[in-house]
Amino acid sequence: MVKIEEIFFKWIPQVGFPIVVAAYVLIRIEPRLNALTSCVKDLTSIVSTDSVNTLGVKTAIENLTVEIARMNKGNN
Repeated sequence: MVKIEEIFFKWIPQVGFPIVVAAYVLIRIEPRLNALTSCVKDLTSIVSTDSVNTLGVKTAIENLTVEIARMNKGNN
């Protein structure tokens, strides 16, 4: 099987060194980009779940604030 480095060495005279380096970097970074994409998808579900929980907390705080205001009106 031909190694990727051998292919790149054959390409250098034909397409130029910068293009070969760019292609090599893109090939090497692809697995990391896939892992990053997976993490972002996981975080999206966590954030959406947390937003639902946060909405419940905000509603509870608003209800508590209203009840405290009612209690203060009754004491005055």
